[in-house]
Amino acid sequence: MVQEDKACGYTVRSYETRDPAAKKAGYDAVRRAEAERQRLQQEKEREKQKQAQANKSYGSWGPVFKNREHFNSMHIC
Repeated sequence: MVQEDKACGYTVRSYETRDPAAKKAGYDAVRRAEAERQRLQQEKEREKQKQAQANKSYGSWGPVFKNREHFNSMHIC
């Protein structure tokens, strides 16, 4: 069965308007865009995880004092 589009009173067969190379190029472009979007999303997830981990680790200062600046601001009267 041949797909046909009617426009302005005449028929245009879709298989005649696009050659296979153009169809493949369009498909490849969609696949690349999808892969790029997934890569960016994964990168954002990794960055969020790293940031959450960095917020949890305070080194030798611990969760109360956190760092030297925070310690000084708590103890200067």
